[in-house]
Formats: sequence, C-alpha cells, structure tokens
Amino acid sequence: IDDIVDNGGGAMVVNNQFEVIQLGGKPVCNKKAFTEKEWTEFLVSAGNNSKYQYDIAYNELEEYWLVLRTTKPITLSIFFTLNPEAVNYKSTVIIFFMICSVYLVALGGFVVFYSKRESTKITKPIEEIADYAEKLEYGDYNANLNEGGTLEINLLKEIMKHLAVELNSKEELQKNEEAKRMLLVSEISHDLKNPLASVQGYSEMLCNGGALAQAKQKEYAQMIHSNAVRANELLQSLFTYSKLGSAGYTPKLKKLDICEYTRLIFSEYIPRLEDKGFKYELNIPESEIYVNIDKVLFRRIYDNLIDNSIKYNAKGTTIKLSICQAECVEIHISDDGIGIDDIYANKIFDPFFRVDGDVRNSQKGGSGLGLAIVKQVAILHNGSIEYLCEQKAGCGFLIRLPL
Repeated sequence: IDDIVDNGGGAMVVNNQFEVIQLGGKPVCNKKAFTEKEWTEFLVSAGNNSKYQYDIAYNELEEYWLVLRTTKPITLSIFFTLNPEAVNYKSTVIIFFMICSVYLVALGGFVVFYSKRESTKITKPIEEIADYAEKLEYGDYNANLNEGGTLEINLLKEIMKHLAVELNSKEELQKNEEAKRMLLVSEISHDLKNPLASVQGYSEMLCNGGALAQAKQKEYAQMIHSNAVRANELLQSLFTYSKLGSAGYTPKLKKLDICEYTRLIFSEYIPRLEDKGFKYELNIPESEIYVNIDKVLFRRIYDNLIDNSIKYNAKGTTIKLSICQAECVEIHISDDGIGIDDIYANKIFDPFFRVDGDVRNSQKGGSGLGLAIVKQVAILHNGSIEYLCEQKAGCGFLIRLPL
C-alpha cells in the first residue's frame, strides 16, 4: 500500500455494510457508503476504466473488500474490424496487408540505415585510434589523430595523445642515457689507457731490464705504484657514479644538525690546511639547524670541494665555508685561488669534464667525475648545487638543502 500511495495511487476498504474506509493516498471514490446496486456498478465499471487500474480482493473471513487504484501508463491501442460481408472484402484485406508489408519493409530499412550510421560514428573513430596505436608501436610519435566523435571517444583520443607524448619523452630519455653510457665507456677507457700502459711498460722494463741499478728499480716501482693508484681511483669514481645514478639506490637519510656535522668534518682538514699554508674562514651558526642527510654520502660533497681547493691552488689561498638558514639551508664553500673560467660554468658538473690547460687536467689525478658525483649526492638529498659565476676570484659553490 505504501508503494501505491508513494506513486500517486490510493487504497480503500469496503465492509459488508458497503461503508467506505479510505486507507491513504488519493481518494479512490468520493462516497462514504455504497448501496448494493452502486457497489455492483462500481465493480463492473472498474474493469472498463481507461484511466485507472483497479486491484480488488475480497476477504471472506473478515467480510470486506480491499480496493487498490493506480494510474495506468500510456497505452496505444490499435483496433482492426473485419467485415467479411463488406463489398470488396478480399481486395481490401490484400491492400491492407500490402500496406502493412510496405510499412514493415520501410521501418526495417530505416532501422538498418540508422543502425549503420550510428555504428559508423563509433567504429570509424575506433579504427583511427587503432591505426594511431599501430603507428606509436613503430615509433611514429608525431602522427596526427583527427578530432571529433563522442565524449568518450574524444577522451580516449586525448589519452592516446598523452601516451604518445610520454612514449616520445621516454624514448628521448633512453637515447640520452645510452649516449651517456657510451660516453662513460669511452672516457673511462681513455683515462685508464695511460696509467695501464705505464704499468705495463715499467713492469716489462723491470722484468727484462737485466741488472738495473737499484735507484732505477725503485723509480720504476714507484711509477708502477702511482699509475696503479690512479687507475684504482678512476675505477672507484666510476663505480660510485654508476651506483648513485642507479634507479634502485636510496640514501640512508637521518635527522642531523648540519652545523655540528660540518664543524666536525672541517676540523679534520685544519691540520692539512695549516701544513700546506692555506688559510680558512668559517661562519657557522651556534644554533642547531636540522636537515635529513646520509652523513657518509654527504661527506663526499665536502671532501671533493675542499680537496679540489687544496689540490689546484697555491699556498696562501683562503678557503671559506659558511652556513645560513632561510627558506632552506644554504652552504657556501669558496676559495680565492686561480678559479675556473665562467665559460665552463654550465659544464663543470658534466661527467668527465675537465678544464683545458694546466689548471685542472687528468695529469693531476682528477677523474672528471668528482663534481658529477657531488651533484648526484645533492639531488639524492632533495637539494641542489650550483657554481657561483659572479665571484671576482677563485671558485664558489652554493649547496641548498631542505630543512
């Protein structure tokens, strides 16, 4: 009853005295009671009512009628009346069925035409997308995909275009990585060639030299040792650079006070600096500044930059290190030595890059990977490093780390 009431219908009960009790919804009738004749007429007319549908049930035990009334849905009725005694009956029937046949054929043709047209709207764009996907498979990322179609088809086309951009980007990245790998092999092979050739040459002289003077033997042994050390350093640098650049490498970050950490590391360099006649200036806050770093890995930044300043500069050079806190932690490391030409500012972090001439070259032991490793370490700490070109003299580097 609740469903009938909710959908605009009504319900009533008629007892054995023909009295009406409305149960809810729209009133089924306007009477409060029926006579026996009126109730009979109501039952007859309820079955022929074209507007409403009546469901009537009689409860023999309680002696009452339950009447449910609902609104009929739209109904289309077609009636045919055939009179066999009419004039031209047979011809009329034939014409009627011919008309029906023509109508059904026309309706069927329309359905086929409409279905084909609508299916074309879907199949044609899908065929275009399939062709586009095949072009992507063969590396044609600049192929065109026509606009137009349903909302869903357009969404699919946008996804395919985005996929093409992503695939093109990944392929370019893969080509760049392959070029870097080829350069890596070429450069390390070139750098290893000289020390290994020296080791081979001097060892052959020791083996075939006969009665060499003791001084010569010691000289050749020292040359073999120094070239072996250099080859080992090159391989160690290559291993570190490859390890830090691998996808699965994750630094062991830990919350540390960068000020105290820096003071401890720099204190280890003080005896060496004083022994070589270098000056130094520190500007590190007394307050604690916490960052997340891998203390073993991050030390490579300090070691590389300070070692470079000592290795390539003369006695009397001043090395400066300062730390300040703004939106991030900024670490400045600089010297007032011979410096690097500004034209190399965009290249010094490239693997195997060395400044030409006698300033910094492979003969002084540099592998060309030191600053490239420093940059990787900074990135692994969610930070950055840049070369300060605006310095009037010497070299300057700025490392930024998130708090």
